[in-house]
Amino acid sequence: MTAMADPSRELDARGLSLRAARSDDAEAIAALIRTPEDLAQVSPDETYPLSPESVRQWIEVRASGYVLEQRSGIVGYAELVDDTRQSGRIWIGHMMVAPGRRGLGLGRTLVQALLRVAEHDKGVRDVAISAFEDNERALRCY
Repeated sequence: MTAMADPSRELDARGLSLRAARSDDAEAIAALIRTPEDLAQVSPDETYPLSPESVRQWIEVRASGYVLEQRSGIVGYAELVDDTRQSGRIWIGHMMVAPGRRGLGLGRTLVQALLRVAEHDKGVRDVAISAFEDNERALRCY
């Protein structure tokens, strides 16, 4: 995976950093999902509760996950996944922010950092994201 030094430097001033997810992050990432409703918005095919094993598989198979960290630990997660139907496009997927940190702009910060990674590290400017129409938090964020 490509180093993400540029986006990380930009986030440091706010006490946040972005880095590639590692297998040993799986438990902390799974803990970001605390309700069946949250999981249905993030990954409707998964069964609640989200298991660290499922997250570990996302990280190891896709190799496209990123964590947003603050001094307190992981506060967000998302993936940049190649679009298999359209060359040169990346999707932001499996995006989640810690429940106690929602509404503070961390989701928007995570999206902006991922856009920089897509453009600077991957050379992709066509980035897509989707949300269910009843996911008001996501719609406000995007």
